[in-house]
Amino acid sequence: MNRNALLLPFLLTVITFGLASAAEQPVRHVAPATVVMQFPPAFGDMQRPAVEFDHRAHTQALEAEGCEACHRIDGDGVLIPKLASELEIDNRDDLIDAYHESCMGCHRERSDEELAAGPLTCGECHVKQNPPTPMRAAMAFDYSLHARHAQAFEDKCENCHHVYDEAAQRLKYEKGQEEACRSCHDEVDEGRNFSLANASHRACVSCHLRRFRLELDSGPIVCAGCHDSAERDAVDRLEEVPRLVRGQPDTTWIQNEDAKSATVAFDHLGHESVTGSCSACHHQTVKPCDECHSLQGSPKGAGVTMAQAFHLSTSEHSCVGCHGDAALHIEEGGGASHDLSISYRAHRALVQGANDLLRPILVGRDTRMPDYLVLLSTLGGLTVFGASGFVIGPIIASLFLAVWVMFAKQHNV
Repeated sequence: MNRNALLLPFLLTVITFGLASAAEQPVRHVAPATVVMQFPPAFGDMQRPAVEFDHRAHTQALEAEGCEACHRIDGDGVLIPKLASELEIDNRDDLIDAYHESCMGCHRERSDEELAAGPLTCGECHVKQNPPTPMRAAMAFDYSLHARHAQAFEDKCENCHHVYDEAAQRLKYEKGQEEACRSCHDEVDEGRNFSLANASHRACVSCHLRRFRLELDSGPIVCAGCHDSAERDAVDRLEEVPRLVRGQPDTTWIQNEDAKSATVAFDHLGHESVTGSCSACHHQTVKPCDECHSLQGSPKGAGVTMAQAFHLSTSEHSCVGCHGDAALHIEEGGGASHDLSISYRAHRALVQGANDLLRPILVGRDTRMPDYLVLLSTLGGLTVFGASGFVIGPIIASLFLAVWVMFAKQHNV
């Protein structure tokens, strides 16, 4: 018998059991205060499994020493998030040595003093296990929380908001130019511009610590206070949240001179009452949508066109995406205003009716499909799929055309 014929079933069996084992691996959650310690991308991959650092356990064990046990606080009282011993390190080997000396050195000292101590061997920190699923929630700064901060600082916006003065090369405050932190701070440090995580920990945690030490009302000083959903939801909310005024209109018109669609009236004040924060719609800055999005799409808006910004159903920031989520919440019995429920159902009935009556014309116009192709794809869809083919046929035809156009452009056909 051919050896290959015997080898094939064996290989299939091994692959099957391997896939089954991988599928059966349980999901392993890690707490919000657990930090997975990886190398910076520039330093390459780690030789050992990443360390899962329990920040809460260390905070509790070193409560008497405070944050300074691991971190440095500068002359302005700003907490530097990095480990104190790694601040001036720019290479892989020195970074490894710094963590080993700081962490293992502390563990040995505490062990010698017969205090609760951490691991003393490599394998106790670098444990090979299933990839973790973090329970860490992104920090959310809603209208109520913003109002509480405004009250604590007597409406002095300059305590948190600033812009960078290129000429003077320093931060300054400009009235009326207040933005969300993400408008300047991205995912990673870029020169002197800190990442969002780095900037917020420096500013927010440092402020909370100062107020805590002065015995004033303070925000969280441990990870879970901001990143544990349950603890964050337990924060007291203001019964009456004042309007966050940033020069926005009560009502406005959404329009574009070159667009074929009609102008849309937009109730900005009404939307403020049903959103949690400005970032619900203004995801990067609080500037108007057309500052970044254009009809054809621009690099400033990551190539997202104006139509996609308003109509993309898979985006929580678009109008259609947000309304779809609200509608689903209504249909599942979730709480929603009576006006929202009625407007959604009326809108759905109107759009559905228009779609059934005008779909062939609209499909042909929006996708630039010839009328004969719309007709043929509709008839073909009805023949193959039945009544649902009225929609499925033209969709398949339009997808084919889109793929063909992309192929032709890529290969210069």
